[in-house]
Amino acid sequence: MVVEAMKMEIPVPSPASGTITSLLVKLDDVVAEGQAIAIVAS
Repeated sequence: MVVEAMKMEIPVPSPASGTITSLLVKLDDVVAEGQAIAIVAS
């Protein structure tokens, strides 16, 4: 997954491979390190 922030693309590593089935954050949300941002189904 790649997150775009402040005109920069930031890779977000995941311990699992699969398809994102649900996003847990919305546009302009502030997220903390370690916070879940998506649900991934294998």
